[in-house]
Amino acid sequence: MDKKKEKVIVIEVAEIDWYVIHKVREVREAKGVSQEQLSAKIGRALQFIGKVENQTSGAKYSLHHLNLIARALNVPFTDLLPRKATENDILKIKLRRKKVLNKDGSESKRTDTEVVSIEGMRE
Repeated sequence: MDKKKEKVIVIEVAEIDWYVIHKVREVREAKGVSQEQLSAKIGRALQFIGKVENQTSGAKYSLHHLNLIARALNVPFTDLLPRKATENDILKIKLRRKKVLNKDGSESKRTDTEVVSIEGMRE
């Protein structure tokens, strides 16, 4: 893909937030629930889960959200949390955003984000 269509972004996020966001996505996808369906099940705007799962938005789940999500996905609350304390306080994550192509080869308005590197940082 043309490098002009790629953008590298660096974000910093608490390791526990990174873990929880990805765990919710993993459980949601395993149960075949879309972002919009889960947002509706927990009584939030249809874009809520997508905004949190978007690695560059900075949105996070609160404990209240996790409780609602655990009930909606029918899993124990603790299944959404790490088994032990995280090693790092903050993760410095380098992401690459790329424009997505439509089936006809034209450029979509959507972008895909991939993780390039993750560096742990302790405070």
